[in-house]
Amino acid sequence: MSRPLPRSQKPAVSCHLLAGWRSRVLALGRRENHSFSRVDIGFLTQVANQVAIAVENATAYGQIEEARAELEKAFEEIKDLKDRLQDENVALRSKSIRPSCLKRL
Repeated sequence: MSRPLPRSQKPAVSCHLLAGWRSRVLALGRRENHSFSRVDIGFLTQVANQVAIAVENATAYGQIEEARAELEKAFEEIKDLKDRLQDENVALRSKSIRPSCLKRL
């Protein structure tokens, strides 16, 4: 049995958005006093699923960007160390460090 809704109450529906380990809620309401149909609820469930996927993708993208920035920084540090080692190697070779007994030969 259906009864009229009070003026302050309007039909509403909420869908849970499960993105990774986080849980969110998509809540929608209507201005009209008729309730949501099964088709409406099915459509809103599909929208909620797509929003959850988009949230998960955005979170993953952010994590990937952070990891990429850290890897770039590490790569630059390794490159600098490699250049320093090459410079030191050249300096050592130019000094010709040999035992004194080999210098006579």
